[in-house]
Amino acid sequence: MAGDCSATPIGRTSAMSILRVLLACLLAAPNCAPQTVGGPPILNGDFAADKDANGLPDDWQAEKYRGNPVWGVEQAGGPAGSDCARIECKTNEDIGLFSQRVAVGKGGGTYRVVVQLRTTPGTRATVSCTSYSATDKWLDANYNMIVATGETKWVTCGGYFKHNDQGAAIKLALWCSFQGGEPGTVWFDNVRIERVDGLPPTRYEPERPEPSLSPADQSRGFLLFARNSLDLLCREYNPGLDERLKQLRPFASQGEYEPLSFGVYAARELPELRAAVSGLKSDAGATIPADCLEVRYVRHLSKRSHYSRQDRMSVPTFLDAKPAAVAANDSGQVWITVHVPDDAPGGVYRGAVTVSAGTGEQSVPVALRVFPFRLKEPADKWFGMYDGLHLPNGTADLETRYADMRRHGLTTVGFVGALGGKYSVEGDVVHADLEGASLTTVVAAYQKAGFPAPLVWLMGGDVKNYALKHAGGDLQSDKFADAYKALVKAVLRYGRLNQWPPLYCQPEDEVFAHTQRFEEGLRQLKLLKEAEALTEMDGPNVDAERAQQTYAFTDMLVYAYGPLLYRERVYSPTVWETMVNQFHADGKKLLYYNFDTTGCHPESMRFSNGFYIAATHADGLLNWAYSWARDPYGEQDDVAGDVQFYYPTTDKEAGGPSIGYEGIREGVDDYKYWYTLTELVKEAKAKGVPTAEAEQLLASLFADLDLSNLRTNMSMQGNWEYEGANERGDEVRRGPFKLPVPWQFAAYDQKRLALAERIEALARQPGAG
Repeated sequence: MAGDCSATPIGRTSAMSILRVLLACLLAAPNCAPQTVGGPPILNGDFAADKDANGLPDDWQAEKYRGNPVWGVEQAGGPAGSDCARIECKTNEDIGLFSQRVAVGKGGGTYRVVVQLRTTPGTRATVSCTSYSATDKWLDANYNMIVATGETKWVTCGGYFKHNDQGAAIKLALWCSFQGGEPGTVWFDNVRIERVDGLPPTRYEPERPEPSLSPADQSRGFLLFARNSLDLLCREYNPGLDERLKQLRPFASQGEYEPLSFGVYAARELPELRAAVSGLKSDAGATIPADCLEVRYVRHLSKRSHYSRQDRMSVPTFLDAKPAAVAANDSGQVWITVHVPDDAPGGVYRGAVTVSAGTGEQSVPVALRVFPFRLKEPADKWFGMYDGLHLPNGTADLETRYADMRRHGLTTVGFVGALGGKYSVEGDVVHADLEGASLTTVVAAYQKAGFPAPLVWLMGGDVKNYALKHAGGDLQSDKFADAYKALVKAVLRYGRLNQWPPLYCQPEDEVFAHTQRFEEGLRQLKLLKEAEALTEMDGPNVDAERAQQTYAFTDMLVYAYGPLLYRERVYSPTVWETMVNQFHADGKKLLYYNFDTTGCHPESMRFSNGFYIAATHADGLLNWAYSWARDPYGEQDDVAGDVQFYYPTTDKEAGGPSIGYEGIREGVDDYKYWYTLTELVKEAKAKGVPTAEAEQLLASLFADLDLSNLRTNMSMQGNWEYEGANERGDEVRRGPFKLPVPWQFAAYDQKRLALAERIEALARQPGAG
């Protein structure tokens, strides 16, 4: 895979594609190409000046973030034979940077940064911007403004930064080996920063010219083409004629939901693209009725690539029930979800999907292979999403949301919110009246939905605030401890009387990176254990020293992203296996969280909720968040606006699941296939049934899985094959969007199919039933 940042030579783009981009710029008002409105110059941006001959560029500060980086000016090393800046990090312990403070004054504004760079193979170059006040107070930052890994040739990269309204200066920093990458060297040259009048959208740039359509395609107005549901399909994508859709051949087990996805290239404007699917019928006469197949259309929205960034790009986002409108020479996507009935006999079920758009239509055959078994659901694994009662509908649609989560394979919920209820004190005993309390409402809906795993509760502040009130505000006092424990015990007692599921309590959110919050969280964590509550803490891998302080009091460890130390590389398989074995030996549960928060990356969500959990021996994953944005259909600048896995129904929108949410269900099913075969092997061996072939498959299933290229934050969700900028610094994307793991999109189904066939074969062995 190419590096994360790449130049965008015009020669690789078709003339028609260039024309489309120019037309888009003309029609899209000033946002497509923001105009420079002045701004402070970068001093010595070409690194040519070194008046004191100390080997470092004038006007730039060489800073050591960690270890022993080496800085310098490399004479004649630049892209045009000029001098350039160089930072070398020889080990994984080294992180270095060049920085410059640029006085810009108050008033905010958007700034474009353009830089030329190259790296040694596998080494990461990063460019960041930080807003500081006139008193040098940190205000805001974008530490992922430009990220480039393994760019061994000079490339031009660009990014944008929204300066804080109260800021007086911007610190521009050029990093080597920040947030991962191989040890090595990075070079920078021709750095410039300029204020612009707006933030342009990042655009997808197709790698092929428009396809040459057949007369039949032109007559009906569209071309159908194959598209894996994990492969993001941008509207600008141009399919190859070798991708022409001939048939759909999915497979599934009894009771399973399975996606069927394909693309539609528009030869002309299609105001209303529709698809209809027939019922399916097997050769033996069994049927899957048409109402078990739901047709939706992939909707595009303008989203940030990560909540920490300020870019915007139109990307496939959620499954809309409304028929799609596809512009001429653009691509749309149809997404059909088939729900196999629980009692469907095994066999191949055949039917057809018909696509129509005004004057023409086309039918494509469907052949669904149904395996004659149901997947086993593990009772002790947590697959869940965080959710609260903060939405406009409040509790009105809580049961609907939870039922939807169960249909997507989730086994738990991370409830975020206050306890609620009324409390009274009698001597040393606190009585809690929790009828109608928030937590009681959540538990009722949780139990009705049939979640099999314990509930996770990210506690609101009312338990702590109640205890603080009784302690005169002193969190470290005995009065605080007594009141806190008494209320917690009252909640647990109420739960036992009303047969609540087990409850894992998290007193504070993400404490390990915040000193004050950590101290408060640790205090409450200890008191929760004294009250005999089950406890959970997220992010212990953010700070190893603080994690040691909380370890003895934590029943569930929830690691950010996965088997890694935050901002470091993934642990080796042998080291991680030793760690996990120790966690489990100590009675701890180990989960991951927030592998990807965008909701629009199906591969990352399928991977992280499925084979990733199985391969790394974890107990599940929690993700933020089910439906959190106030207006998920608009362009918000707050974090919540781009954290959305289900799009709600509004007066104007039908809503629907995000494609990342569909990826979660696929991942959970991957895990179930693996788990089902694992359990069948145990059962068969106990009966003396041969299991050698099944065991061989399980032993080799993840032999080709390499996690070493995973990094915290953005690379966990994946990267475009080409992420670069043109000479103006405007960002463009090309190629597929892929996780940095050595599996192609088809590999997930190939591994699942191998498991399914082995489950079927083992179940048919004499004596296995």
